[in-house]
Amino acid sequence: TCRLTDLAEITFQSDDALLANAAQRIQRAALDGPGISWPVRTSTAANGIHLRVDASVADGRAQGSSLRITPKAITVTGRDAAGAFYGALTLVQLLRQTRDTLPAGEIIDWPDYPTRGVMLDVSRDKVPTMETLFALVERLAEWKINRFELYTEHTFAYREHPEVWAKASPMTHEEIRLLDATFANQQPVVSSDVQCAATPKFDLGVASEIDDVLIRARADSIRMEQLAAIRHVSSLVAA
Repeated sequence: TCRLTDLAEITFQSDDALLANAAQRIQRAALDGPGISWPVRTSTAANGIHLRVDASVADGRAQGSSLRITPKAITVTGRDAAGAFYGALTLVQLLRQTRDTLPAGEIIDWPDYPTRGVMLDVSRDKVPTMETLFALVERLAEWKINRFELYTEHTFAYREHPEVWAKASPMTHEEIRLLDATFANQQPVVSSDVQCAATPKFDLGVASEIDDVLIRARADSIRMEQLAAIRHVSSLVAA
């Protein structure tokens, strides 16, 4: 077994934002669970709990990880930074279920699906508070979900079209930016889907502007033909 009080600190191999976030999650779990306060720092030395990246771990599978527990140390090794992050989350789950010891052993894990996403539609259901959204993203991270999409239609506060959201409790530009900034360089990747090309016909009654719009998707761009529609869409996404 590994006696947690014998471990001195949490270190991570490089100044990587994802590894740093993983180390902080372990630190919080240790405080919440067994009540141990470990300092966190960047170091290549393993003097307690150490997070590192090694491309050969988990047979080189992307996002794979190894969680190795010995009587003297705990090592989380990721095939990549994402793998180290998910391996750390496995350790977080164990820390929440123990008082002061963990069994020795090794857990090797990797995902069957590289993209594991959740979309939350806030146009057909309750618009969540920011507190709820933050808690949801944190929970999804612990489930090793790596994509989160927030889908909005009339529940987004279009600045030039208040009539769209007047009877709703909309998400604002500032709230979307705060959500993006808070979870930047973390997992899951947070993206906001604001419908502004097709739904305005329904929301604003501008059928004459939208009916003849031709939207052609390309690998790296979307081209719109018809100036009226371009002007309309531009007004919807105006910052």
